[in-house]
Amino acid sequence: MTDKITITVLYYDAPISLTIKTEVLTNITQTKDKRIVLPHDYKKAKVIVAVFEGDCQMLNFLGERAIH
Repeated sequence: MTDKITITVLYYDAPISLTIKTEVLTNITQTKDKRIVLPHDYKKAKVIVAVFEGDCQMLNFLGERAIH
């Protein structure tokens, strides 16, 4: 059995990028053992750093100050 959830992906464009990016994906498959199944086409040309549950907003990264 699988569930559909919303996730936020933290990634770099591949092969080389110095800019970290985030993207919210909806209706992503999560297996009963809680593994996330990202579509193969989505993973192309990306270096996935982290996957978070829910719609997360990155406030700062790599030493930047949070401006809110």
